[in-house]
Amino acid sequence: MLVVTESSIGGRIIMKIGIDPGHGGEDPGAMGAYGTREKDVNLAIAQRVEFLLKRMGIETVMTRTDDSSKSLMTRSNLLNGAKVDYVISIHCNSSNNPRPNYISTFVQASGGEAEQLAEKVQARMVQTTGWPDGGVRVQNLHMTRETMMPAVLCECGFISNPAQEVILKSSEGQARLARSIVDGLNDFVDRPVENPVVEQWKLNIMDRAAQNGLVTSPHEPDDAASKWFVLQVALNLLDAVVKK
Repeated sequence: MLVVTESSIGGRIIMKIGIDPGHGGEDPGAMGAYGTREKDVNLAIAQRVEFLLKRMGIETVMTRTDDSSKSLMTRSNLLNGAKVDYVISIHCNSSNNPRPNYISTFVQASGGEAEQLAEKVQARMVQTTGWPDGGVRVQNLHMTRETMMPAVLCECGFISNPAQEVILKSSEGQARLARSIVDGLNDFVDRPVENPVVEQWKLNIMDRAAQNGLVTSPHEPDDAASKWFVLQVALNLLDAVVKK
């Protein structure tokens, strides 16, 4: 399956994961009924995936880290040039009909490592969200076709479904989807997963802080706050007060 080397420090697996937050900049992607933009959800989930992977000692390469326009060719060239081991592209599905509510993962072809990775990620996303299983699907997509390494594209539910849109735009929903993607990757490489249960009240506080602009970067509720994080929150609070 996965060919990796073991680090001499802590037995960690050394690998490099490419993370592609779909759309961005002038391309908002799909739009929800409540005005949620797909590009914002994709980036938020991707940033959390990156954070979790880095905390595990896994190197990451993001195709975009902000609300910028990047062509598909620029993205695939970046990941190919970085020689990442696997690619995870993050999107939200959309339909003219507000009823579709399944979650699915796409690959370029069946029978390879990409499909094996997709099956693990798909299973975790379904388990975490409780949404209908749309399965692993084969489709000719740029990010799965033009990357030289196994790549999967996660359609994290339907932003066009009002009930799912509410979850997709929430910090809690984004955190849970990110965790499910990372857990799926862990299942694929057969690593033990540390998945502590976070009390709901902590998630609610983080969500309110994010909505009010006090927290602007991914931060797990149970993580220790560094002095730089505390100072940044204080500065964000000062900016909010000044604007009022």
